[in-house]
Amino acid sequence: MLKKTHCVYFEKLTLNKYIKEKIINEERINSFGAYIQKMEIRKGGIKLFVLYDGCEYGIVSKLFKIPEWFKSKYIPETCMVSDEW
Repeated sequence: MLKKTHCVYFEKLTLNKYIKEKIINEERINSFGAYIQKMEIRKGGIKLFVLYDGCEYGIVSKLFKIPEWFKSKYIPETCMVSDEW
């Protein structure tokens, strides 16, 4: 499932319906998310989200227009919006 990238320490996983279901089921059974050091979510080469340290916190792309009421209710302070991407 994982493919090599230009970085030695990164591997790429292209999601489809089958792989998404497999990941969700595996997380429910074994809770591997805590072991993920960094995960980038991209679509069409555009970075949308970066997760760090077991998916405990992350950075959201500035391309998302997230209403303040939604941020205050659902997004923890440890999740920031990027100034760069």
